[in-house]
Amino acid sequence: EGDMNKDWLGKDIAGSWTMIVKDTAALQVPPGTPPFEFDGKYNWSISLQTLSSKKIQIKGNLIVDGTLTVGGTANAGKAKVYHSGFFHTFDNGNGNWYGGDNPAPYGGVAPSTWTDNNGMAWSMSDDFDALRSVINYRRLVGANSNVCADNYRMHSSTNGRVCMAAFRIVNSTGNDITWPAKFYYTAYNSWGERASVSINGAATWNSSSDSWATTSVSVNIVVPKNRTSTVVFVVPSSPQWHSYSDHHQRNNFFAFHSNSLTLPAGLDYTDDFETATGAWKK
Repeated sequence: EGDMNKDWLGKDIAGSWTMIVKDTAALQVPPGTPPFEFDGKYNWSISLQTLSSKKIQIKGNLIVDGTLTVGGTANAGKAKVYHSGFFHTFDNGNGNWYGGDNPAPYGGVAPSTWTDNNGMAWSMSDDFDALRSVINYRRLVGANSNVCADNYRMHSSTNGRVCMAAFRIVNSTGNDITWPAKFYYTAYNSWGERASVSINGAATWNSSSDSWATTSVSVNIVVPKNRTSTVVFVVPSSPQWHSYSDHHQRNNFFAFHSNSLTLPAGLDYTDDFETATGAWKK
C-alpha cells in the first residue's frame, strides 16, 4: 500500500500487484437514472522500469494504446524466415522457351536471359510482385541453410536450373553494418549463367568463373542504416559432365555455411516479404 507518486518511485514492486483506479469525482444518483450525474473525467498512466538484464516474459496479451519505444532490436516473437524459389527455362520436348520466353512469370527476366544471357539478381523487375513470381517458398532461417541441392540430366545446352533466395533485413542502428554472407554456389559463366547478389537493386556481386558444387564465396553485403533492405541471391547450375556414354548431367547447388545466417549485432530478419508492395530497388 502507499502513494504511487511518492512511496513507490524507484522501488522494486516485489511481487504481484492489483491496481484499482477509482473516479472519486463522480457523483452517484438513484437507480433508474444515468450512472453519473457529474463525471470528473481524467487520465492516468504508470511507468515501469526494468533493471534486469535477463529476458522479460509476458504470458498474457500486451496491449499498447500509445507509443512503444524499444531501445534495441525488436523481434516480436515472429519466426525468422527467408523465401526461395527455383525453375527451369527451356522445354527440350518441343524446342521452345517456357511460356514463349515470357518474362512475367520469371521475375521480369526472360527465361532465355536467365540461362543464356547473364541474367542477374538486379535484372529483376523493380516490384515485390515480380520477386514473388519466382521466389515463393517460405523457409525458416537457421545459422546455416541448404537452399537448393539438385542433380539433373541435361538434354541440351539451352535449358538450365536456377535457384533464388530473398531476405528482408532490418538495420535498426544509425550506422551501416556489413553482413559477410558465406555460401556455396554453382555457375556456368561460359554459357551465360552467372551467380549474383543484389541488395536493394544494386549490382553487389556476381561470379567470375565456372563454378562447381564445392565452390564457396564470402560476399560482404553492406546493409544501410535505419531501414529495411531486400537482399536477393541468384544461383544457376554448374558446368556439364559425362557420367557415362552420352549422358550429360549438371548440378544446381546453393547453401549458406559457417553460421553466416547468424546476422551481426544490429541486424535482424523481418517477416514482411509476402506482404511488401511497391519497389524493392531503393
